[in-house]
Amino acid sequence: MEWKFAWMRAWDEVWAADRLADWRAAHSPHTNARATPFTHPDIVRAWVNAAGAERHTPFFLEARHPDGRVARFHLVRPGPRAGDAWVRRIVPVGARVFDYHDPLVTAPPGVDPRLDSGFWAALRAELERRAGRWFDVVHIPRLRSACSEEGAQGRTVDVAPWVSFGPYEDFDAFLAARSGNLRSMIRRAERKLAARGALAFNVHGPGDIAAVQGWLPRLIETKTAKFGDAFDAAFFAAFLPELVRLGVPAGVVHCSSTTLDGEAINWEVDFWLGGVFYKYMFASDPAHARVSLGNLHTGWTIDWALRHGARAYDFLRGAEKYKYSWTDGAEHRMQGFKHAGRAPCGLLRRAVSRGLSRLGARG
Repeated sequence: MEWKFAWMRAWDEVWAADRLADWRAAHSPHTNARATPFTHPDIVRAWVNAAGAERHTPFFLEARHPDGRVARFHLVRPGPRAGDAWVRRIVPVGARVFDYHDPLVTAPPGVDPRLDSGFWAALRAELERRAGRWFDVVHIPRLRSACSEEGAQGRTVDVAPWVSFGPYEDFDAFLAARSGNLRSMIRRAERKLAARGALAFNVHGPGDIAAVQGWLPRLIETKTAKFGDAFDAAFFAAFLPELVRLGVPAGVVHCSSTTLDGEAINWEVDFWLGGVFYKYMFASDPAHARVSLGNLHTGWTIDWALRHGARAYDFLRGAEKYKYSWTDGAEHRMQGFKHAGRAPCGLLRRAVSRGLSRLGARG
């Protein structure tokens, strides 16, 4: 009962119509699959369009098991990077900007779509067989523990707070279970903003793409002012418009805004897939910094998710304090996966890279 591996190393092969149809079907509501928004073909394509297909060689890996399970890793080899041009690295699509790098795993009805220890042993053997010729290092930074090699016993590299809606009939029941401080904060924010003008929560559909793309620069500008160089404004200026253009019509990207007298003062780009709402990127107008506008908007998105049949709300990676005020303490724990090939040429390239790094540090 062995896993069989196949690689796709050309973009034409990745985007082939028949494969794309199967790829989309794996994200449909009633498929027996482990999927995230970051495995969806339109989200992957948005990243490729922004990052540049010409600067990334695809190494999409498909593993098939005789029991019908199929695991797909969306991997690329970027062009040489400054300070590390010697080492050929394989990383996931969206290595820096996707919160999860879990593979897309599908299975026939009745078969558990999880990856056991036998899979990871087979994967390492396959990577070692290819190392030296195609790459030197494979690094997958963030795998949720349920999809990782070591499971719950592995070293945690990041966490993602989330909440199940199972115990809650509606938003009123959900909010009643939050702290009194959070409830008061939301009521106060809504009252103060309503006193300044007509307050509204807006969800943007396919007909609003131009309007959303119109306020994306404000979102990026606000994030840049807050986080400086830690926020890659140049990349997101290319990525977010593509994400909206491709993801909103596909139903996997959820865009919303808060407006005051018709002017957007909070901007948010999230994901919606398989009954789970994923909070991704948002910013608020600094002019309303004294009002808890972000929490107010979060409450509105949770209300929307509950009214549309969501089973969970995922705050994605990062242990920011505000996230836990909305959850019941549950977290997704993430681990990394790394395989450094033992081929002599790869060992040499890594040694040269380390030597050059030491020289640079001394200089």
